[in-house]
Amino acid sequence: MKALLAASTFGFFKIELQEKNLIETLLEVIAHADEVGTLCTRELSFNILSNICHDCRENQKAFRRLNGIEAIRNNLNNQEVDQSGNSTTFIVAALDCLANAVFDNKRS
Repeated sequence: MKALLAASTFGFFKIELQEKNLIETLLEVIAHADEVGTLCTRELSFNILSNICHDCRENQKAFRRLNGIEAIRNNLNNQEVDQSGNSTTFIVAALDCLANAVFDNKRS
């Protein structure tokens, strides 16, 4: 996940990563919000989604069509507290994804 996070910061990977069904896979990871111990993985998934949707209409459209907005909403409702203290950074990652994947797109 950390390798994908690093790769997602480069513009030339944005479309290539989306073509590999990465958005769908990451949203599946995020959907397991009720499983214990998945907070860090879901946070990394939100960070990757945020990076690949930033200034990329194709990825924003795919995110919207794959019910990404509902995934963000469901995770913001979840008040899980991780023993590592990552709940605050998780909320920031979800809000960053909301800003880059949803707010930048008029249809979303």
